[in-house]
Amino acid sequence: MARTFIAASSESLSLATCPISAFPFTYAFWFNPPTDDGVNDWMFYMGNDNDKTMVGPSWATAGNPIRHVGETASGNFNSSNGVNAAAWNSLSYTQTDDTNQSLWLNGTNTTNGNADSGIDPSTWNKISFGAVLRASALFYDGSIALVAVWDVALSAADHAGLHDGYHPYLIQPESLVFFAPCGGLDGANDQDIDLISGTALTVGGTPTTADHPPGLIYPSRPQLIIPAAAITAAITGTATATIDETDVVAGGKTIITTLTGDTWVTA
Repeated sequence: MARTFIAASSESLSLATCPISAFPFTYAFWFNPPTDDGVNDWMFYMGNDNDKTMVGPSWATAGNPIRHVGETASGNFNSSNGVNAAAWNSLSYTQTDDTNQSLWLNGTNTTNGNADSGIDPSTWNKISFGAVLRASALFYDGSIALVAVWDVALSAADHAGLHDGYHPYLIQPESLVFFAPCGGLDGANDQDIDLISGTALTVGGTPTTADHPPGLIYPSRPQLIIPAAAITAAITGTATATIDETDVVAGGKTIITTLTGDTWVTA
């Protein structure tokens, strides 16, 4: 799913806490801006009222790049390639310290090596998307999906995987500290939640549900693989099968079952 935001209606999703508090960190999401409106549209923000990382399409700049704004002017830079209007775009960003910033737009990397002096994630207290919710809020027109934050620096291969459509659950999942699919729980449209912490997001206005980007690669269904030498009943129809400890230890064969809904189905 995805959420579509209307700037004139002050629509947004946010949390009054920040999922990261130190370097390094990475964030990523997909976005679909409906049109080139000639101004900067700010889509994503983590920070406090001054210290921050925020990104959005810079329609007022030739080539329509993504603009990143940091704590100081040294942290401000544009992507080397441009945004595609009325289409899904992938964006990911890694920062390892106050000097090393890496922005990926649709698979193309742009780095900034200027010291953004004073930037301090330990002071950050908010994450928002669809808008930059600072003292003077800035809003975005368009759709956003699959917002994810990691507390590590993703590799170039990881960034490429995100652009290729791999779900955030498939990219260093042990370091994923925030994930909001947008449009509710995966497959639902009745709520917006950070699936890592289980915290409901604060909804500004009434952002609507939209289709997510096409071609996404999701985690496969969970499988239970059991080595077994003997089974006391065939797994067909309504028959049941039992496996004791000896079977598991001494077994030389495998049984593969796949979870379908609430039922494990034998392959």
